[in-house]
Amino acid sequence: MEKLKGLSLFSSGGISEYYLNYTPVEFTIANELIENRCKFYRHLYPNVNMIHGDITKKKIYDKILKNSKEENIDFIMATPPCQGMSKAGKMKVSDHRNILFLYILNLIEELNPKYCLIENVPEFIKFNYIDPETKNEKNIMEKIKDTLSDNYNINFKVLDAKYFEVPQSRKRAIVLISRKDQKEWKIPKNILNDNNL
Repeated sequence: MEKLKGLSLFSSGGISEYYLNYTPVEFTIANELIENRCKFYRHLYPNVNMIHGDITKKKIYDKILKNSKEENIDFIMATPPCQGMSKAGKMKVSDHRNILFLYILNLIEELNPKYCLIENVPEFIKFNYIDPETKNEKNIMEKIKDTLSDNYNINFKVLDAKYFEVPQSRKRAIVLISRKDQKEWKIPKNILNDNNL
């Protein structure tokens, strides 16, 4: 099977890439804000073009876009910061980090990838943000659907890692986005259930 070429956004040290190592995805470009994380990522994945910098800055965003077009990126994985919406934080709708998902949407529209995976805290699915243009409060998932649903199938759910052979209970919002000319990416069924534990 021909591998999809992947772009990793908000990459941190690249833990997610490790778990996708044996899938049909080969990451060739990544972006991370914090320099030490970039250095660690480059150590783990020396063949990936790690772009260090703030995606909200035009110069960095344009570099990600240009490099992604050159690589014919057809898979995007994004794990935007969750501090603004997590129960462990202040859960402020006005937190500037809550709008970072908009840059993911922009890149999807520009690159037209086959698939995209967004992972975040459970609150991501129901949380609101302040629209930078209108200054009005809007729902994150509604914005994702409004922006992409003409061309993409969008499936999302809060999943618990304990049902997928991970030895801890860890709930995460998973958003699976698949272009309508590709096989639809559906939410997986639990491998385990409470009766098996």
